[in-house]
Amino acid sequence: MLEKRDEVEEILSKMFPNLDKSKFNTVQESDPSGESFSESVAFIFDSGERIEAACNDWEENYRIKNNFQEGLHIMIDSKEIMSWFKDR
Repeated sequence: MLEKRDEVEEILSKMFPNLDKSKFNTVQESDPSGESFSESVAFIFDSGERIEAACNDWEENYRIKNNFQEGLHIMIDSKEIMSWFKDR
């Protein structure tokens, strides 16, 4: 999964060479075991909008119990997109 996220990061870096980029790892607070996490890279536009590529890795028992999926996620956070989804 992380290899694919790194590929996406490389593509986005070429597409948006002047954007600030932030990498971060977070523990999924919803998992009481503390063994589920997300590794992300976000490209931040001057407008405050962003594109994020993230890999979620859930602790196996927690993943099965909650029917969660692991894998690569691409998120585009903008006012227009959020408004569009809200209106659907």
